[in-house]
Amino acid sequence: MAYNSTNTGAEIDAAVAKITASTRLSFTDISASTWVSDTTYTDYPYKCVLTCSGVLATDFAEVVLGVTEAVSGNYAPICLTAAGSVTIYSKVNTTITIPTINIVRI
Repeated sequence: MAYNSTNTGAEIDAAVAKITASTRLSFTDISASTWVSDTTYTDYPYKCVLTCSGVLATDFAEVVLGVTEAVSGNYAPICLTAAGSVTIYSKVNTTITIPTINIVRI
């Protein structure tokens, strides 16, 4: 839709919603169970590659940990995206469930 002075608020809202829907993904209750040794970050010797269909290497990921994991200090404050995945880093090799991963296409 091209913007012009006759567009209604509803038309503009619909266009914004369409753009937002095509640039955002969300994943819930993701199991992080396949940890492997890794040397990317020396303070976090394990990584887990999480399959997230539709993710691109250029996307921004926000990994929302559970409260216990978030305050534990065991998980790196960084994650990396790749085609179809998000990689997280940890000090421990234990299975956790990640409540939410939000993806923004940038």
